[in-house]
Amino acid sequence: YDSHEEAFVRPNLPQNNPTREAFFTDPYPDTAVPGLSLITALAPIYFTGTFRDNVYDDTYLASTGVDIAVSSVSSLLDVLEDRLTDHSFGMLVDVDAFNTIVLSQSVVERVYPPRTGFEESRVEYSLTDGSIVQDRRNQTYLVSDTILQPLTELTNADWVGLNEEVKLLLPGERGYSVLDLTLTGDDGPTEFYVMYERWEHIADWVLLVLAPVAEVENAVRVEIEAKGKDKAVSGENSAV
Repeated sequence: YDSHEEAFVRPNLPQNNPTREAFFTDPYPDTAVPGLSLITALAPIYFTGTFRDNVYDDTYLASTGVDIAVSSVSSLLDVLEDRLTDHSFGMLVDVDAFNTIVLSQSVVERVYPPRTGFEESRVEYSLTDGSIVQDRRNQTYLVSDTILQPLTELTNADWVGLNEEVKLLLPGERGYSVLDLTLTGDDGPTEFYVMYERWEHIADWVLLVLAPVAEVENAVRVEIEAKGKDKAVSGENSAV
């Protein structure tokens, strides 16, 4: 067993993090709890001095971090579901390939297939005897399953094209696009506005917020009509 190969250690090694920055990992399967996926906030530890008769000169000692269960933070985006408009939702993904970082189970059920695929990577084996600990092939799609299938591997929308547009943004910049997305269970695509903001610090992630074009335009039209009526009423009162 080599701890340097762990997903929560390897990125912090001197050769992988020469600038010694703190950062978030992408989600990864927890080796201790089958079915649990984690995000870890990481920072390297360096030491200069003497400890137990050993002299250290700005030497890497360890990786420290805090584990965050993906399922525990998925509710943070609930405020976007059906709140901006009917059928709106949001998700946090990485910029590299739209690997999912944070999304709720209800969004999984809208965007991902009803069941997982048959990839061998969905099988978890025991590190001690090689027996199968968990087999997530052909199972109901859960949040933890999405870490093995980025959005760019889905065929219900041009996620690859959207990913390329997002990559053109500088950190901290925002943009929007129109995406034809076929939601799970629908016979055809729905036109969505996709608004996105690329994170400026900590991780190269992007927040995607989707809202149906028809719902957005209807909300804008209602707002304009409401303001027009207010002005008309105000004019009538002034005339009186």
